[in-house]
Amino acid sequence: NKRMTKQEMRAKNMCINSNELRAQMARHGDTGATLAKALGITQKALSEKLTGKTDFTRCEIYGIKLRYNLSADEVDLIFLSMRLPKVNI
Repeated sequence: NKRMTKQEMRAKNMCINSNELRAQMARHGDTGATLAKALGITQKALSEKLTGKTDFTRCEIYGIKLRYNLSADEVDLIFLSMRLPKVNI
């Protein structure tokens, strides 16, 4: 039973803020089809990334940053959001 490092634990708790990315898409008149085409991926691949099933690559994140002229804080908000632990009450 290998213990996870702090970095691995942080990475496991990261998730995409798909609502914020979808808001950016809407602000810039993009649909899933247009963003997927701009990134060179299929709509299915983009959908899997938006739902957290697969991760965006660094190149895709950079492409989105350039396409939407995102600040570093906006990139962090979208791609480095922390997943809150479940609390049983």
